[in-house]
Amino acid sequence: MANPAKIDAYNRLQFNMIHVHTTFKLGFERILPLLDNPPADDLFNFLGYCETWADGLIGHHDAEELIVFPFLQQKIDMSTEIEEHKFIQTSLNEILILIRAAQADSSKFDAPKLKEIMENMKAPLFQHLDEEIKRIAPQHMKVFEADDIQKMMDKLVEHAHKDDVFKTLPYILTHTAPEYKSIWPEMPWFVRKVITPYVFALRHSGYWKYSPYGY
Repeated sequence: MANPAKIDAYNRLQFNMIHVHTTFKLGFERILPLLDNPPADDLFNFLGYCETWADGLIGHHDAEELIVFPFLQQKIDMSTEIEEHKFIQTSLNEILILIRAAQADSSKFDAPKLKEIMENMKAPLFQHLDEEIKRIAPQHMKVFEADDIQKMMDKLVEHAHKDDVFKTLPYILTHTAPEYKSIWPEMPWFVRKVITPYVFALRHSGYWKYSPYGY
């Protein structure tokens, strides 16, 4: 498989977005069923995993609004996606309030309420993630110059490198299917194979037991 940085400019954004959206869908699907019977003996790690998922999705949307959407808005109307972000952000804020209250006092963990919020946001969230992928299909990106797309993508990757590496990178890699681990996300092989699993992931090692894949 090709290195995503070498993929045709008109495919690169969609390629990356498909994979990052998949990680957030997987995180959602891991959390929701566990809310029926939360791991009381491992609540600290479970809540940390939930928080990482929510923070990661907020960070992803922030990056889109800072870098991707302003670029696309030059020639593609992204107003629907921007409005959808507002609803999703409200739900994520409510989720984080519940999680952080429980982190401060585990007796305050309201799993049914968290489940209710997540169930209500699932359809809008998943539809948003899927429709956004369609909006940035290669045929739609042809209205831009290839060099301009590459510059925008390079800014996006650079911005991603500013995330909390002790949470974001372990989360991303443990939610990436084995067949894609060698090519996505865009990072040096040493960071992917050595630094992340043996350095970054150790700080919150208990979180990643809830991930669907290993490193």
